[in-house]
Amino acid sequence: MRLSEKLVSAWRESTLRERTRGFLLGRQNDRPSLPFHLEDVEIPAGDPYASWRRLVFKNGLPTGRWIYLRYEVSLFAPLKRPVVQFQTRRGVAEKMLPAALFGQQAWIGYLPADTTGILVGDDTADPACRLRLTSMTIISWPILMALALSCNDIMRMLYSIGLWLSRLLDRARDELEACLAPTPLKFYDRWRRQLSPAAPCAVDVSRIHRLEGGPRVAFLLDARGGIPAGAYATTLASLRQQWKSDWSLVLITVDGVLPDAVRDSLEDTDRLSLVRGTDLIRHLRSALSPEAVCTVLECGDTVPPYTTAIVSDHFRAHADCLLAYGDEDAVDSAGRYCEPKLKPDWSPLFEGASSYAGDAVYARLSRLDHLDQKSISALVPAIDVREFARTAEAPRIDHLRRVLLTKRAAPRRRPHACPRPRRQVEGSVTVIIPNKDQAEMLSDCVSSIQRLSSTPFELIIVDNGSTDPAIGRLYEKLGSKLALKVISAPGPFNFARLCNQAAAQATGEILVFLNNDTAALNHEWHASLVYWARRPDVGIVGAKLLYPSGAVQHGGIVLGMGGYAGHFEWEMPSEHSGYLDRLNVDHELSAVTGACIAVEKRKFESVGGFDAESFPVDLNDVDLCLRLSEKGWATLFSADSVLLHRHSATRGRLLYGPERYAFEKGNFHSRWKARIRDDAYFHPALSLQSTLTMLG
Repeated sequence: MRLSEKLVSAWRESTLRERTRGFLLGRQNDRPSLPFHLEDVEIPAGDPYASWRRLVFKNGLPTGRWIYLRYEVSLFAPLKRPVVQFQTRRGVAEKMLPAALFGQQAWIGYLPADTTGILVGDDTADPACRLRLTSMTIISWPILMALALSCNDIMRMLYSIGLWLSRLLDRARDELEACLAPTPLKFYDRWRRQLSPAAPCAVDVSRIHRLEGGPRVAFLLDARGGIPAGAYATTLASLRQQWKSDWSLVLITVDGVLPDAVRDSLEDTDRLSLVRGTDLIRHLRSALSPEAVCTVLECGDTVPPYTTAIVSDHFRAHADCLLAYGDEDAVDSAGRYCEPKLKPDWSPLFEGASSYAGDAVYARLSRLDHLDQKSISALVPAIDVREFARTAEAPRIDHLRRVLLTKRAAPRRRPHACPRPRRQVEGSVTVIIPNKDQAEMLSDCVSSIQRLSSTPFELIIVDNGSTDPAIGRLYEKLGSKLALKVISAPGPFNFARLCNQAAAQATGEILVFLNNDTAALNHEWHASLVYWARRPDVGIVGAKLLYPSGAVQHGGIVLGMGGYAGHFEWEMPSEHSGYLDRLNVDHELSAVTGACIAVEKRKFESVGGFDAESFPVDLNDVDLCLRLSEKGWATLFSADSVLLHRHSATRGRLLYGPERYAFEKGNFHSRWKARIRDDAYFHPALSLQSTLTMLG
């Protein structure tokens, strides 16, 4: 490792960097806030957000300045990213702000010099629970520069300086803003403590009072193996701090006897009960109403003070919800919060492969009616989400986007890789490769898929005006070995149109679209894609793609990243398991890259294929995934399908100017702005500014 890389790495790991940042932001927060108020405005036509308000400043807009914005939201409001819109003479510039996971948040950004108005949008229908701006201050240049030097991504900061020196000011500001936003997971303790309210806000207090009489929350604590007194006291103390007092703690024992150290605690509250394991179901049915909600705790677990209020409120508002899960974190031996597990919304394939829903699981008691007196193992040590999803008819499983459980940190174990059977390819397959010249690269691609495919396939190459004589010789050679069809399609490069032309002539039931700068690396690249693509509930399946260096190029696409869509876990080492072990298992997500995808031809045709008019070069793959999802077909990432990808080696990264991509991004934002603002498979408290896992 070069010295410069070592210095950058050391700075990224430095607690001094985070202390510097905390000190500077603390100074910034002490500055007087700009006087402003909010006025309701009419919701723009077709906009999915529930409310929009205009910022009105007493002394005029602070245009051309960097600002530090602090805001808070009700913990009962749906957790989504708020949006700020800058109305400028050049059009509307939209920014997604970090979601307030613990009720409070802050954002640093640039207010364009030609701004004529500022709108703030959020997705809370209840006026009382809307986002509240608590302060807005101007950041001085000295503090801004010091913040930039203390940012998490020093290389990106240097890149922004290079853009600035090149007079590409808008891009430089965007890069600097992206540097200032994310917080590494290792600083989660400080992040959580800074953003957690000491007490419920006035709006939440009112909401809590209205909750009395809602479903009671019963915490089941397994005491059959004994109870460490200190750990038990920690758990009980967190329950006694609940904002909503309607809760029960059920201690499950073998013989109804508890250690002396904990027996006394049963005398000071009527919320505690002692139950033999064999009597648990009978006790729950007799002591609680069918609408009560149950969850399982271990000794030493704690729950944040808002937990019972949020859980009870959700189950009261959604009578058809029988099971919900929340986010989790842990606390280490020094009392520091760590290991946040900020989960995606319900993802059945992911749950089946990884049990990502974890331990913060709440089930309505009526859901447990099928259990008999001896079925204690069905509840303890945890409620089995997979069993519920398998046995329930049309189950509704909700994700409560709040941290609802804190466990004691345990030594991190390497994820257990479950062996998966080798999948057999069923049905006919057509592989489609757009190409122009690049004979050597195309030869490597085709030879790799031919060598590592378990069954024959039809190959269609769409030639976009090749002029190199070598490519003709290659086509002749391939035609002697494969079922090859070459379609001549000269003219301006339009990836979507080329693929559509080939798909129209394909005879296979499954279409595999493949870039010519890829190469298969394992036998499963083909079988796994086809296996999942044939599922009736699946639309598109994407592969795991690696750079020649071995780093991850594609592990799935996140909507909203970079303002539109981007690759998450980009440039992670190939052996890295990814956030929540996502890179190791097949799972649902919102979109995958078109460099290697599989889709049934009938499904592809049902949505009209790629949109060649709106997305000729960029974002056509993401758009196709989203249009298929509107018909109820999921998009999947296959961890078993692994290919090499020399990203953009054919066209180069700068084939078209920013005007072309602005056209496509504008179309994408107009069509999918609701999905961009809230990717169901990417937690809104995670950063959209970093390709590595960071907090917003």
